[in-house]
Amino acid sequence: MRSEQSGFLWGNTEFRHETANAFRLILRGFLAPAAVYYSIIFVLHFFYESGHGLLYLTGLSGTTAVAAILVYWLLRKPSVSLVRVELYSLAIYALIFANILVHHLVHLEVTKLVYFALLTMVVAATGVTLRIVIPVATLSLVTAILLAGQQGPETQAQLAFIAFASSFVATGVAGLMRAAINKEIRARMKVEQMHEAARKAAEIDFLTGLPNRRSFFSRLEARFADAGQGSHLALGLIDLNGFKHINDLYGHVFGDQLLKKVGQRLAEASAGTALVARLGGDEFALLIEQPVSDAALRALGNRICAAVGGTVEIEGSEIAVAAAVGFARRLAHTAEPQMLYEYADFALYRSKHVGGGTVVVFTAEDEAQIDAIKNVEHHLCVGKLDAEMHVEYQPQVLVAENRVVGFEALARWQSPTLGTVAPDVFIRAAERCGVMNRITPILLRKALAEARQWPKDMRLSFNLSARDVVSPESIEQICQVVVESGFAGDRIDFEITETSIMTDFERVRDSLARLRDLGTHIALDDFGVGYSNFQHLDELAIDTLKIDRRFVRNLGSPANPGRVVKTMIEMCTNLGLTCIVEGVETAAELSAVTTAGGAIVQGYHFSRPMRADRVPAFLDRAHFDPGELRDIA
Repeated sequence: MRSEQSGFLWGNTEFRHETANAFRLILRGFLAPAAVYYSIIFVLHFFYESGHGLLYLTGLSGTTAVAAILVYWLLRKPSVSLVRVELYSLAIYALIFANILVHHLVHLEVTKLVYFALLTMVVAATGVTLRIVIPVATLSLVTAILLAGQQGPETQAQLAFIAFASSFVATGVAGLMRAAINKEIRARMKVEQMHEAARKAAEIDFLTGLPNRRSFFSRLEARFADAGQGSHLALGLIDLNGFKHINDLYGHVFGDQLLKKVGQRLAEASAGTALVARLGGDEFALLIEQPVSDAALRALGNRICAAVGGTVEIEGSEIAVAAAVGFARRLAHTAEPQMLYEYADFALYRSKHVGGGTVVVFTAEDEAQIDAIKNVEHHLCVGKLDAEMHVEYQPQVLVAENRVVGFEALARWQSPTLGTVAPDVFIRAAERCGVMNRITPILLRKALAEARQWPKDMRLSFNLSARDVVSPESIEQICQVVVESGFAGDRIDFEITETSIMTDFERVRDSLARLRDLGTHIALDDFGVGYSNFQHLDELAIDTLKIDRRFVRNLGSPANPGRVVKTMIEMCTNLGLTCIVEGVETAAELSAVTTAGGAIVQGYHFSRPMRADRVPAFLDRAHFDPGELRDIA
């Protein structure tokens, strides 16, 4: 067993290297005093030797001193191989042996034959391997015995006994020393292996086996530091659409299995092209370390979408999966890894906004947009939002009675520095920089105060962001504003989007239940463009569905005959839900909506959003021609 283990260790390159390094240090520790000793001997020979003895002995001692110094210098670096250490040590042992032998050939001194035994001890202590120790030690002791024979059998017998004892001592020294050194090397190697295993574990995502966030960003930072490779970097981000919904519906174990399969597909689709990592949740990343064009990135993205998209079978169930992909190439002025990640994240955001399966590559135009967004975020953070923001209202009309039944409150921001900022711009910016918890109470408080001037049967629709509905603190703040306003809760419709539902379904459900405790109603905005289902409608106790503008555009034309809208309206009727059709802009669209069964309509055909002071005049025209109302607003 021991021999097998020993053979395994010597076959281990790392073990051989560690052994060489250990004996390199031991040998250097011997060479320093050896060089000093033979330098002194070299000088002494000039005083005590003459003739051939002087020539031979000074030559050998001087050569040995120089060789000891040279080998000491050659062994200064730990990268010396085991074979090289063996050869260096063998050369030194040979010179020492030659010094002792020649000394006795010039003038034999029995008392100094013990030097051969000392050489045996030195070799036993400093010899790297037994293939060096055994031959050199044997040669030394045999030579001593042979030379002692010249002084008679008795002297030879005494030397033989000394040699015999020396061999046992040398064997013990060699065995104990090597056992201690080997044990220390094995222990150190084990510690290093454990350290390496821990390092790898810290850099590998345990679920997918891919590099994790820490590993990915370490690699990214290293490539940025390398100017040559860094200039060709490209970074990609992949996100699974609707993964939160899958987790909520099937459970986290099921979701983990899905992530494993997606990780495998990503690795296969990008093999040889990019480093794939899982950053966390359902977010994956790609690092491309070679020159690549936008077209090549789109091709890679399409390949990834094709590999990840479609259906995935897990535990007998088939799950439809779609991926959003965003890429960014390192630009000349992209100084930091975080900036490149931010660019890729923006491209991913655009991809998710467009729809699953879309690949977006970050462009210079996007960079300008990011700068603009950062500017907006800055002014949102430092601005006096209570004074700068106001609410405008768009009517919701019960078409059959030509009567306004409510208004949707729409946020507006007039910045002293930026001027009028589009709602879709500042709402997204507010969500990104975390100021929605300031904006929502301000706008809701203003909307409720202005809506108190309306007729008692008039409803108010107010939009809540994804940040609002997943934050218990924000919901409590909203409830407090409603209670303090004195406005009846049953006249309020809080609108949420399908996207916000998917953020954290359980928290959204709890938040909406808290709002319903005040008597408010819940409307699902932009219905049909997200991921909600009938189960969500029931669990969230939705009261109203708002059909998105994209289903209404060109309604009644051959390209859009209206079957989808009609089906949605009929579904609302069957489920006992109120249905509001948004985005009606033309008479033809209005006619098609009413033909499909639409009852409550909202859109530019009736009125653009108006300030609160225009609402009374608008409501004075209780029965109207839509064109006239548009003129009034």
